[in-house]
Amino acid sequence: MISLRNVAYQVEPDDEAPVKILTDINLEIAGGEKLAVMGANGSGKTTIARLIAGLLYPTSGEVRVGGHLTSEDGFRQNLGRRAGFLFQNPDHQIVSVNVERELALGLENYGYDGRDISTRVEDYIKKYRLENVLKTPPHKLSGGEKRKLGLGSVMILEPNILILDEPMAHLDKIGKDIFKNELSKLLEDEAMTLIYITQSIEEVTGLDRLIIMDGGGIARACTISEGLNDRDALIRYGIGYPLWMDIENQDAIKRARLEAATEAREEIRSADAHTGVTLECREISFGWKGQKEIIEELNLDLGKGKIHGLLGRTGCGKTTLALILAGLVKPDQGRIKLNGSKASLKDLIRSVAYIFQNPERGMFAETVFDDIAYGPKNFGYKGAMLDDAVRRSLEMVGLDFDRFKDRSPHTLSGGEARLAAIAGGLAVEKDIVIMDEPTEELDFKGQNRIKQIVKQLARDGKSVLLISHDSDFLFEVCDYLSLCLNLSAQCFNKFELYDKPDLFPESQVEVPKILEFAYNLGLSSEFRSAGIDTFEDLNFLMPRENDSGLI
Repeated sequence: MISLRNVAYQVEPDDEAPVKILTDINLEIAGGEKLAVMGANGSGKTTIARLIAGLLYPTSGEVRVGGHLTSEDGFRQNLGRRAGFLFQNPDHQIVSVNVERELALGLENYGYDGRDISTRVEDYIKKYRLENVLKTPPHKLSGGEKRKLGLGSVMILEPNILILDEPMAHLDKIGKDIFKNELSKLLEDEAMTLIYITQSIEEVTGLDRLIIMDGGGIARACTISEGLNDRDALIRYGIGYPLWMDIENQDAIKRARLEAATEAREEIRSADAHTGVTLECREISFGWKGQKEIIEELNLDLGKGKIHGLLGRTGCGKTTLALILAGLVKPDQGRIKLNGSKASLKDLIRSVAYIFQNPERGMFAETVFDDIAYGPKNFGYKGAMLDDAVRRSLEMVGLDFDRFKDRSPHTLSGGEARLAAIAGGLAVEKDIVIMDEPTEELDFKGQNRIKQIVKQLARDGKSVLLISHDSDFLFEVCDYLSLCLNLSAQCFNKFELYDKPDLFPESQVEVPKILEFAYNLGLSSEFRSAGIDTFEDLNFLMPRENDSGLI
């Protein structure tokens, strides 16, 4: 049994007023219960998890686990075996020199027998498919590999309480399949108490109960089915509700409207057929020192005013390619051109804005203004020019300049910090923008804001490259998609992919749901011709009052 009674929690930044994170939390979690925790960024989900795990103590009220106060002396002594916690950011819990040592660390700390340690480590290496990175230092792992390692290092201790904070973040299709298989076993384990934090309602089916957080309090507690059936409440509390869940009658689509949409789409295509190439890569190959090549003879063009997406399994070289294009890593062979001319590393650094995964974790200055201004200052911005650059970038991401410029980055919510960090990446005007997993861990509102930013950059004539495991996001916003396969990548106008359903499984990535929907209906060519890339596009195809002639 887990109990939170009258719990409040606040932080007190230096020289600033206290910031309330949680207020008046009362929650009982039965042994063996499977609880989903949802809510917008900054609503208090992770803080509740940290309190239960004994990593934080409440400012007021009490937290009990198994009848013991988490603040009692000795509670943390057996914390790893009592409550396993997969952090939102796996970098915060991986401390060893390589994958093998990380899996063994917890077992060694609790005095397990050497042979038992070896057996368990070997089992978990196979279970999470980490054989190829066994001796790899954690900082050289991809985001998905770190996530699998973090989950393995938690599960190897066989805790009876498991807290998972955004566990599917950064995982590719293989990683998600592995995790879903593990989750199904957890759901069948009546003794395991599970606390599952997520932004995705698709992940909570099969759990027992849902609590929705809002503004540091519990806004609603209900069964999973009650929560999923209250679309208005989910949207009100910042939780995305996929439209495809509403489309029950898949055959109720008007063919006449599809034909009209096809004609309109052809007009758009003919007007949009030609665009200049800003960046051109030819026969790029690269391998990290002492390791096999992960990119081999890759070709890629980024068009002016176009959005390009890069999809591929974990560890296939997506982020490495971004580092090469940004001028931060030199390829072993191949050539890169900018606007038709050979590009040096310095040319790329001047022309490419690279926004890393989770860029908010690199914010370091005392104020949001100073953090965003750091890049422009290094490019010679001063005075009014510097102020204008910071103001423009904050406005682009939807943050009010006067409200946020003097805030400490550490007082921002997760979504606000992500947007502020992106503003820092956009503060210097550059022709090419690369974003690596920009929507990861963001709530519904934050994801939509990222989509708006990306589309605005394209309208402003920027060449945009997006790297993500979220195939639905990329298919919606991108003009072109490259699928990583066999150390290289194949590029397509995204609508061509309606005719190539096998490419996604071959590349070990998830098929976008709108494509899967079209495949199942046998309407792939119709959807392609009509230029349908989201479920929102289907609204005009659905029957209206007095309609007839359904497919």
